[in-house]
Amino acid sequence: MGDVRESPALRTMLLLYRRGVDVRYHDFYVDQVSLNGSTAHSVEDLDEEVSEADIVLLLTPHRAYDLDAIAQKARVVFDTRSAYGTDRRPNVIPL
Repeated sequence: MGDVRESPALRTMLLLYRRGVDVRYHDFYVDQVSLNGSTAHSVEDLDEEVSEADIVLLLTPHRAYDLDAIAQKARVVFDTRSAYGTDRRPNVIPL
């Protein structure tokens, strides 16, 4: 299980959750997190969730993720970690 202490991703998720956003996440190393007293579980089907999401926030770009596949399936990707580098795509917004 991953260590989420002081995680910027967790803080971002919590801020969105408190604003009423339907927050879902996927992480190969963190099965569940606590959000405002509730427990959120990592989604099982990443492809389906990415395809259905209004926006995908890339907060922790583990090397195990296929960034090309995520960009192809997502409506919009907000890349907070410059994971796509100079590979500019119309639906990827770099921070």
